[in-house]
Amino acid sequence: MIGFGKTDLGSARNNNEDSIFVSNEGVGPLENLYIISDGMGGHNAGEVASGKAIEFFVAHISEFEGVSQEGIAELMTTAVRHANRCVHNISCSDANLSGMGTTFTAATFADGKLYIAHLGDSRAYVVRPQGIRQITEDHTYVNDLVRASIISDEQARTHHLRNVITRALGSEEHCEVDAYVLNVQEGDRFLMCSDGLSTMLEDPAIEATIAESSGLESAIIQLINAANESGGYDNISVIMIGEGGA
Repeated sequence: MIGFGKTDLGSARNNNEDSIFVSNEGVGPLENLYIISDGMGGHNAGEVASGKAIEFFVAHISEFEGVSQEGIAELMTTAVRHANRCVHNISCSDANLSGMGTTFTAATFADGKLYIAHLGDSRAYVVRPQGIRQITEDHTYVNDLVRASIISDEQARTHHLRNVITRALGSEEHCEVDAYVLNVQEGDRFLMCSDGLSTMLEDPAIEATIAESSGLESAIIQLINAANESGGYDNISVIMIGEGGA
């Protein structure tokens, strides 16, 4: 698998609070590593939170020399919790950064499996001939309402509280992390994105844009362009991963 990524300011923001990390080479015991982190907070706190979260996560992973396949999910989850403590400590020690936090979605591939550690409302998708499917769960107040059948998916897209996140890295001393393991099938492509993409484009539009693109890098550019054409109200970060760069 090989991945490419790009982050974009969007059409309405003055600064980019998203951070991404793309490594097709080993990071510590992991064969590869891809991360989307979408920060929040006043002043420049959001971009500090997203950047530092990645920095602390990668540094923790890099301390290890080896890990079994069974231990990959636990290693990633532990690294997210470590990054959470470090970012939270910074927010507590600097009044300008108080209350900052970030979404965090990290992925790695090993021996035919995809491993994800996730919290927040950035997303990971798998794209197959049968269609596009969201792998991760949005940790938002509005998604909780959808799951409880209080509002519909369509109502959720325009709900006035759709940006309220229920889990974020760094905003509290402890965090709850979702871990996913997925068997990779031949021809699978994977999309990771911040909500600057998913709030501008519905899943069918994302799928169609990827299908019409000539490759992974082209898909990234076309997705960002489409999100900006739809309003670009937030920063837009996209990572595409597939076999041989196709």
